[in-house]
Amino acid sequence: MRIELRERREPDAETIGFALILVALPTLAIWLLGFGQGLPGSRVPDWFGVPCVLCGGTRSLAYLLSGDVGAAFAMNPLVAAGALAGAGWAVYAGAAVLFSLRRVRVVLEGLFELRVAMVVAGLILLANWLYLWAMGI
Repeated sequence: MRIELRERREPDAETIGFALILVALPTLAIWLLGFGQGLPGSRVPDWFGVPCVLCGGTRSLAYLLSGDVGAAFAMNPLVAAGALAGAGWAVYAGAAVLFSLRRVRVVLEGLFELRVAMVVAGLILLANWLYLWAMGI
């Protein structure tokens, strides 16, 4: 695996992602914090008796938006970490788009590295699911 800096090509992930984030984040914040609608419940625990890997994700995002990072990670560590990583990526994407910077790309070299990445991602999902199950979320 290696990291490269590549020249900008339009449309690229940074441009599209930054535009989507400019729309999605305010919409999510207004929905979660502004309307007082309450949070939707998941039916997966009712149907199967165990939580899904994203159970508690909406509550986790609501805690992050209100500034309670500890509660967000307690509710669903995968969603909280993903949201923070997404926020960091949004800052990078915004800077890359606004200042026409070269794009950072992670390049997997070969099928073995792809398989390792998939196994690691699967283990992270499994660990998050087991945590949610153990905590009764």
